Amino acid sequence: MKNLFALLIGINEYTHIRNLSSCAIDVQRVSGFLSAFSANDFAYHEKILLSKAATKRDIVEAFQAHLIAQPVQAGDVLLFYFSGHGAEQQAHPAFWKTDTNQRLQVLACADSNPRTGENFLADKELRYLIHKAAKPHVDLLAIFDCCHAGDNTRSTPPMNIRERLAGYAPQSLWSSFIFAHEVTPETILEKTLEVAIPQGRHIQIAACDTHESAYEKDSDGGFFTKAMIDVLEQTRGDISYLDLKNQVKNAIRQMNLHEQSMPQTPKIYAFNGQQHQLTEASQDMLFRTFLNGITKDKPLPAEVYFNRQLQRWEVDRGAIYGVCETWKDTPQQVVVPVDADTVEYATIIKVYPGCSVVAFEPYAAIYTGERYNNVQIPSLLSRALRIAVRGAQQGVHMFLQGSPEDAMARKGIFLADEEHEAAYCVLAQNNQYLITLPNDTRPLTKAIAGYTTQSVQDVHEVLQKLVKWNYLKQLMNPGVTELNDAFDVRVTQYERDIQPDGDSFTLIMPGTNKQGLPTGKMSLILRNRTQQPLYYGAIYLSTLFGINEQIIEGGVMYLDPNKDHYLRNNIGIALEPFIRDFNWREETYHILLIGAASPFSLDLFRQREAQAPVTSKEATPLNHTGAKDIALDERNYALDSSLWQTRLLTFHLPNPYYSE
Repeated sequence: MKNLFALLIGINEYTHIRNLSSCAIDVQRVSGFLSAFSANDFAYHEKILLSKAATKRDIVEAFQAHLIAQPVQAGDVLLFYFSGHGAEQQAHPAFWKTDTNQRLQVLACADSNPRTGENFLADKELRYLIHKAAKPHVDLLAIFDCCHAGDNTRSTPPMNIRERLAGYAPQSLWSSFIFAHEVTPETILEKTLEVAIPQGRHIQIAACDTHESAYEKDSDGGFFTKAMIDVLEQTRGDISYLDLKNQVKNAIRQMNLHEQSMPQTPKIYAFNGQQHQLTEASQDMLFRTFLNGITKDKPLPAEVYFNRQLQRWEVDRGAIYGVCETWKDTPQQVVVPVDADTVEYATIIKVYPGCSVVAFEPYAAIYTGERYNNVQIPSLLSRALRIAVRGAQQGVHMFLQGSPEDAMARKGIFLADEEHEAAYCVLAQNNQYLITLPNDTRPLTKAIAGYTTQSVQDVHEVLQKLVKWNYLKQLMNPGVTELNDAFDVRVTQYERDIQPDGDSFTLIMPGTNKQGLPTGKMSLILRNRTQQPLYYGAIYLSTLFGINEQIIEGGVMYLDPNKDHYLRNNIGIALEPFIRDFNWREETYHILLIGAASPFSLDLFRQREAQAPVTSKEATPLNHTGAKDIALDERNYALDSSLWQTRLLTFHLPNPYYSE
């Protein structure tokens, strides 16, 4: 039988920090659910530390004994849960490159002292412990119901609600870090944080964003933990990590009467051990069901919930996903399944970047205490993609026969009258289908063999990838220009800035891999040039039409005004083999930046790459070019808080094997 090792921490009583009231309740809830849930699938092994028994030393020793030193086998799960105060601490200069606000996120242990900075458990120490605990084929889940950052500039919570924020602490001595005997500041500065303190394979769920606070209610527990256990009990654990985060977010909005002045947005992050790469592996982890279940293809389309603070119904998708008030010249209605036999209709009446307000028809059979998922929104991710079909008559006939116009239209695919009007072509040639650019015979994806009903459906699947990929490539907020120049982007390679041509960057590729293909690394740095904080997301659009929405840890980042932030540091890049083999001049991929004044998520923008075309063609290498230094423009902007906008960055990887 598989094992579930759980270390549960709940701290109500602190020596140097104001006490909390409900962390022991949180631990009791989590323990009760895990005990019941794991009975049929796991041998459950639990370690609980409460209040004064949860000093920094106690927590580290329990982590080492219960999660690191345990003999584990494939399929086992390690779980670390913390309920208590979170805080920020002045960072050692060795961390300033990765923590550009010069602050560490820390957990407040029972003996933490905010006046001296002693005995906090820093995020880098948790990173160190998680790396030690992470094992192949073993899931590690870390859950935090605490504040993870932020000076408290919001209004004071009501009397029976407490903020789990321990403030801001001074820098601690390097010798106090649990990794001090292995890692020096010089090691981090010379080899980077990723090399000195690697991440371990894990999933992390936090109760709030880094600039927000987590809240608890007397005798009711933490908002986050209560919502999480409610969702897990309702679904009996049959829910993906990503869906769990989304439904918990909506449940908190539903229960929190003070959501506008006390926002709390759960965050999720996964790391699969593939350092630097923009891979799909970490994304796939988020679509596994809770505690090591089967991978799902995609999350639920949308969920409708009642926002108690604003007294309105909302759907958790907004303008970023193509939601709009008018669809096909009429007010847009969404379909809301109430139960197995009943659906209701709601009209979208206001659209924000991350959510939309809906109104139900009179006398609809809905209840403010319920949340409804599997909601269908007609305009969701909708974008018309025009294609042309050409080539062998038999293949063209089979494709058209298996592609009814109405069925294709529902997928967002339309036939162009002329090839030059199409974005892509389906070429029937040599008893196979190729997807190409117009007036070109070089394939963009792997050829699909045969002129059969199944092969036509396989072509449709690839075309649907192109629909979503092109939706994001073209995503923008028409008529909005205020954000166009509101943030600076720097792309660096080996500590040197790459000279852009507009929003295009040609990358240096100084090395080669085992296949003889050019390789290199790049980092992305973003500066918010407005005079207010903003939310930013970054989406990687690969050459093979894959989509990765997790460039930024957690998907979306909160950017302070006029500060540099690393969106991603030392990303590994390499030329795709088919670029060389089919003699393309260069490889091109994109990163889409999305900025907004209110929170949003990018959960639906995950997509596996199409398979690459294959050939055995060989080539000879050419020389590489260098890069130039650039200076940043330090202008400031004032910004209307209701705006959102996108910026598409294009990256060019020259093919040194190219020949005219």
